[in-house]
Amino acid sequence: MFELRVKGIVQGVGFRPFMYQLCTKLDIKGYIFNIGADAIIVCDMQYAPLITSPRQAQMPHIRVFYPVQIKSPNILLPNTKLQSFFDLFLGTFTKALPPIAKITELTISSMPTYPKIRIPQYFEILHSIKQPDKQHITLDSALPKDLATCKDCQDEISNPKNRHFGYHLTSCTNCGARYSIIKSLPYDRYNTAMKHFTLCKDCQDDYTNPMSRYYHAQPISCNNCAVPIMLYKNNSILAKDSQAIRVCADLLKDNQIICLKGLGGFVLICNAQSRSSIMALRQAKNREAKPLAIMAKDIQMALDIANLSPLEQEYLKSQIAPIIIATQNPQNPLNVDFESIAPHLNTIGILLANTPLLHILFGFIDFPIIYTSANLKSEPIITTLKSAKTKLKAITPYFLDFKRAIYHGIDDSIFRLIDNQMRPFRLARGATPHTITTPALKANHNILALGAQDKVNLCFGSAHHFLITPYIGDMASLETQNKYFQNLAFFKKIYSFTPAFIISDAHPQYQTTGIATYLCNQHNNSNPKTTALQNTKNPQNTHSQAPTHLQIYHHHAHLCAILAESNLPKDEQILGIIWDGSGYGESQKESQYKKNSIWGGEFLYGGFGGFERVGHFEEFLLLGGERAIKNIQYIAYALALQSQNTQMIQKYQALLPHALTSMANKALYTTCTSATHTSNICTSTIYTSSVGRLFDGVAALIGVLEHSSYEGESGGIFEAMYDSHINDYYEFYIKETKEVSTSTRDTHNAKKPNKHQEIITLDFISQIILDSQNHIAPYIIATKFINTLAHIALSFSLRFLRQTPNLKLIGLSGGVFQNKALCEKIALLFNQHHIQYIFHAKVPTNDNGISFGQAAFGAYHSQKE
Repeated sequence: MFELRVKGIVQGVGFRPFMYQLCTKLDIKGYIFNIGADAIIVCDMQYAPLITSPRQAQMPHIRVFYPVQIKSPNILLPNTKLQSFFDLFLGTFTKALPPIAKITELTISSMPTYPKIRIPQYFEILHSIKQPDKQHITLDSALPKDLATCKDCQDEISNPKNRHFGYHLTSCTNCGARYSIIKSLPYDRYNTAMKHFTLCKDCQDDYTNPMSRYYHAQPISCNNCAVPIMLYKNNSILAKDSQAIRVCADLLKDNQIICLKGLGGFVLICNAQSRSSIMALRQAKNREAKPLAIMAKDIQMALDIANLSPLEQEYLKSQIAPIIIATQNPQNPLNVDFESIAPHLNTIGILLANTPLLHILFGFIDFPIIYTSANLKSEPIITTLKSAKTKLKAITPYFLDFKRAIYHGIDDSIFRLIDNQMRPFRLARGATPHTITTPALKANHNILALGAQDKVNLCFGSAHHFLITPYIGDMASLETQNKYFQNLAFFKKIYSFTPAFIISDAHPQYQTTGIATYLCNQHNNSNPKTTALQNTKNPQNTHSQAPTHLQIYHHHAHLCAILAESNLPKDEQILGIIWDGSGYGESQKESQYKKNSIWGGEFLYGGFGGFERVGHFEEFLLLGGERAIKNIQYIAYALALQSQNTQMIQKYQALLPHALTSMANKALYTTCTSATHTSNICTSTIYTSSVGRLFDGVAALIGVLEHSSYEGESGGIFEAMYDSHINDYYEFYIKETKEVSTSTRDTHNAKKPNKHQEIITLDFISQIILDSQNHIAPYIIATKFINTLAHIALSFSLRFLRQTPNLKLIGLSGGVFQNKALCEKIALLFNQHHIQYIFHAKVPTNDNGISFGQAAFGAYHSQKE
């Protein structure tokens, strides 16, 4: 007998019926069952005497293989016939997996752990077995994801002769809800939101038939055992069952806004051809200019809306079914109101219908719809009808709800094609929970990374595996914080996970920093004599030991994230170009008047153990502090002041409050000495090196944006104006300084500090102001600005490569690198100069990827304990 233990995504994806059909075809006797998150296969291949012969003593009784090895495991067996048979079995097993199954580890043993469950007479599927208390689900056994409706189910809901015809929750083992409806493992119906719904005879027969694609499809139901669906107008039921969807379609045709229950939460929809509907939705949601997503019926409709490459089409049609940020189709045959959907942009966020309900709805309409999460600003997606009615009653009276609960709200994932590869901007439905394996980096103890402040998620690390949990949102609201704790509790319970290290951002005011302190104090208060070092002895299942809290600077976490994606050796150091909106940096005290400094335009050299700040953009005044993020004219005025352009200074002095302009003047011309550093001006003045804020300031200076209503608005407008035929850029100057700023040094990686270089920002800002005053077209200025940033990245990299000849890679991370025009200009220049570089492809370049970088940092430091 052989026993195969399979880890990965093997539950809720049709893996057991697949194995049943394969083994029956090959006449293999045995059985398969789920245990925890894994699958166990016990096989009697009719050659047991040969397998247990003395000759097998030369072969280890347990062999472990990983994905690359599984393709050709090279198991040497003592008999040619057996060898051929086993190769056939493994070859078929690994090459014909169900489309959404994934194997991360395969353990083959000739001495089964479970040989006496049943003497095999044929191959059969057994009931799931509860995970033994002393065993724990490992992070490489990921939870099943929510997936878009498969082709087979689409065909059935369109077939009048099928019992699933027009049924809104049709799903099989290849599609539908998974993560959003699961409470615990194993993934069986009694552990899901479907436990309250009794199967009809036909569904029961399919559920128990290994030859059916509905076999153990936990969300299975049909028109004969339907989960009720109802359309409400306020608190009254307007329509039920299939009629509810028909009436919903009529309301859309009548330009109404509807709150509809999707796979991972409620969404707001309306007619994408109706400007009045879109503007009413914007006004009701107080969403001034932030782009809205548009949903198409199918790929043909999508191509009428956007110019889509083959790779973008492939992703749209995949079962992740993400939002793709694509270029608008200028021909616009469907007369979509692009300007009201995505003001001043040339891109459109587009996705395809991804649930049976939406496919049925599109059967009654012939136009695309606006599709946006039904949540209030800074709050997570809404998952209950009660909450939707309470919070959204000012937006719409219409609510389409079905009675299956959503246990875990989850947003849509977002991807974009940049530099010939799909890059994640948000990892959520269909893409998470997801495990990243890092062969070069190992966590010796359990790691819990808490993320930053915005776009937060959690990352759990153990051994070579890092579990990326779904996007949650911004921690500004109490509702998001509650969801954050719910997710934390859920994943800790599923994986019986007790962290030895908790990693947070170094920013003292981030909610996640306070949560890290709270979690550590929980352990310390209950076990005051426990030390952090004691905790590292047995972190897996000892709840009485206190975790070690490690903090990492925000931009170092970005560096660690891109380094972990590269799979370079764990002690390797790279040059990280880290550009974003803001982040807490180590040098929060500067000489002279630069008292408070926010990082955001950084060149960091280092690795998991530490870094040097080898360069940065010249800092400029962030007038008004956080208020300047929205009131970008404040930034423009500060840049004009520092550029000493009298005409531009006078323009903003006439526009802005006198108190503000007076503060700016005093801040710029007051030197903070030891005698004056306690003055209000010195202590309240904030400077920044942020490239994201530079985009904002320049956008205001050239008159294309006066007020920023959402993050990255100025960058999106610049990208829309970008002309790839223009190669000009502004002159810039990189100055060598004596400054060296490093993190807490890792002595293993400590080297002689590199020369520090500063990009003199005001040189090219002065040129931009002059171009604007000389009436140079804004699109030319925007193009030259983006080209200038790309050439700054190139020039700095070439200089640093001359200083550091052994440098293998340059990694680019941070929210600024969501800008396609900038990234692809950098890629062009780097390729021309044969510079090895990497953009993010596994986690987002924005703060949604921070937790992964934090976890990688924690893994490295766990090896030191």
